[in-house]
Amino acid sequence: MLQDTFDVPLIIQLTDDEKFLWKDLTIEEVHRLAISNAKDIIAIGFDINKTFMFADTDYIGHSPEFYRTICRIQKCVTFSQARGIFGFTDGDCIGKISFPAVQAAPSFSVSFPQVRLSYQSFCGCGLLFMSFLLLVKMFCCVFCVSVICLIVTSWSCVETAEWIQVD
Repeated sequence: MLQDTFDVPLIIQLTDDEKFLWKDLTIEEVHRLAISNAKDIIAIGFDINKTFMFADTDYIGHSPEFYRTICRIQKCVTFSQARGIFGFTDGDCIGKISFPAVQAAPSFSVSFPQVRLSYQSFCGCGLLFMSFLLLVKMFCCVFCVSVICLIVTSWSCVETAEWIQVD
């Protein structure tokens, strides 16, 4: 497994909020589904000491670093860019429009100060991005890839020093 080969931590985001925004389900139902998905992912056999898994509806309110990363991404992406990639319409709820930033935030190591990395990564070329791509490949999630493409094209507005965390 890639995680063992490279001896890296793996971040797994369970996007229960995404399912809530796009499907006709209650927030309680999507959270239950996220727990069920987590059990399936755990069964794959990731190293429990190097894996951090979270559901958005549980984690965002308890992590200022994660929310700050979401805000930085939101500031970098225009509605026009998001509409062009995802096809949002005037009839879509604002949750859908802001969600790509939530899904992209785990690509940045500063979102997870509690996860110790051998080095802090910047942008989409670090360890977390590699782990993220592993999940994308495993679950064939075209939406996730689109989010990363959107964010990577918006780097001109991000101050490098703001993203790099030095211990």
